[in-house]
Amino acid sequence: MTPGSHKRLAADPGGLPIKERRYILQWTGTAAGTGFFSPRPEGEPDFSTALAWLRHCPMDSFLHQYLLQDLVSRPAGTLSALAQGQAADDPLLRALLLEAAYLREEAALEAALVPAEGDRALVGATPAIFLRHRRLGDRARHRYWIQQLAANIFQHLPISSADAVPLPCAGALPPETTVSIDGLPSPSPRPPSDRPPAAEVIAAAGERLSRLNILASIEMRHEASLSPVALLRQWRLERRVRNGRLHYRLGGFMTAYGRGLTVEAARVSCLMEIVERYSAFGDFSPEAVAGHGRPVPLVKASMRELKRAGHRALDPNHLGLEAPWEDAPLHWRPARIVEPHGEADIWIPAQCVYLFCNLDEPDLFSALGSTGLASGSTMAEARLAALLEIVERDAEATTLFDPAACFTVCAEAEPIRGLLAHYQRLGIHLQFQDLTGPLGIPCYKCFVSTPEGGIAKGTGAHLDGQRALLSALTETMYPYPNGPASRPGLPNLPRRSFESLPDYSSGSANGDLQRLQRLLLANGLSPVFADLTRADLEFPAVRAVVPGLTIMADFDRFSRLTPRQAAALRRAGAKRRETRD
Repeated sequence: MTPGSHKRLAADPGGLPIKERRYILQWTGTAAGTGFFSPRPEGEPDFSTALAWLRHCPMDSFLHQYLLQDLVSRPAGTLSALAQGQAADDPLLRALLLEAAYLREEAALEAALVPAEGDRALVGATPAIFLRHRRLGDRARHRYWIQQLAANIFQHLPISSADAVPLPCAGALPPETTVSIDGLPSPSPRPPSDRPPAAEVIAAAGERLSRLNILASIEMRHEASLSPVALLRQWRLERRVRNGRLHYRLGGFMTAYGRGLTVEAARVSCLMEIVERYSAFGDFSPEAVAGHGRPVPLVKASMRELKRAGHRALDPNHLGLEAPWEDAPLHWRPARIVEPHGEADIWIPAQCVYLFCNLDEPDLFSALGSTGLASGSTMAEARLAALLEIVERDAEATTLFDPAACFTVCAEAEPIRGLLAHYQRLGIHLQFQDLTGPLGIPCYKCFVSTPEGGIAKGTGAHLDGQRALLSALTETMYPYPNGPASRPGLPNLPRRSFESLPDYSSGSANGDLQRLQRLLLANGLSPVFADLTRADLEFPAVRAVVPGLTIMADFDRFSRLTPRQAAALRRAGAKRRETRD
């Protein structure tokens, strides 16, 4: 299948609104170093006006979320009054109220809102995943164990006994890892790096971003992380969507961050994050994604229809969804899947690729983050960075906190030796946990115990263990160099030499990418890449997904245990029982 060879499988329903709407991405807060944004309709219309708009385009997730946030924030009792009034014969409003009651955990109101014939019509009236999630009979057990997992990973609290709430059946385990990276042939002697000089990348990225009027502020330094140099810069976003019954613009100001041991390294990091995020927002027309250097067709269909037409498609249910997808029609775009004998075409839901993807269709996620997004000076560099981020997030989400896997670091060579000494003089006690999993790719968590008793942490993965550890350190959101001293670390931790950390890197992005892909394939994992390179920027950008690896480590009440998370909890329970006996 080649771009342009597809045929239209379904007509877009309805017509376009007469007036194009505009949504503004507004910052709503930061948690664990991650910024959160919410799209709000320009002018902040009142509830009745926004509800009238939603009737024209009921699958508009942005407008739906705006109304739902309004309902959830209302005083107690107001939802019941609405439910007894105009919602009685209004499935759209009734669905919104049922979602609000579910989010507020008002069980009596939930029961009153569900019609005698059941909630199927209400589920179909909303794009959000909440009513689909509400129907899951095992959601309470998943929620209990997700809370246990989150408390362990992010607060380092012990896991409770499994006797109180049995672990849910989280599905079949993926194939056991049979090949570790140290079982692959060693890379050839290191070739010269295929990475262009940092100054060249800075000049090219700066010129293109400035020419397109994307940069919205000067570069600024901040001291919110342990990175010796940490930069931030605002940039502006503007996208247009004309899809089915949706016709809107999405805009706003975003902030990119860059970290590194030097100003030059941090500047490259910051500019390339802008390139990555700018490339990850889509301009959509009914039949294509605009802005790329080549045609990117957009097809609306069920997966069954795609397969019947002879196309291969990625099943979203293999991505750890919060609520099962029942093959409702979605918008799909082309991607490439890596297999043992080469690459092949595959269709992937646009929602799995783009940030804040709001099309005329049901949602697959309550919110999809940026894991697997990357840009680079070459496509190999972008693909490698995307896969390493997935490996990192998977390790973070599936590895329980274990003091036996923790250590401190010493170094013989500068500048690491001096940097570690400076943290020590300031009373910042660095600790690390080895998150390296069965694949053997070096992955570490850096963490600091805050004066208030919390945990500030960062994670990193790379074929070169030194780069993985430095990535974790610079990502750790603890104020430096003018922040407070931390609490003491865990007692009697072993010390590892920075220079002794494992290194499986070939020295080049292309060599490392080939080795990492061979490793994943040897373990039954096939990476999928969607090319996001924009014609106006001309920097390679990509979204990667690897079915079988976890892409979300920020847990909430809708998260569901993956098979490997459940297996980790079972192993922890067995270990506790052995210790007790």
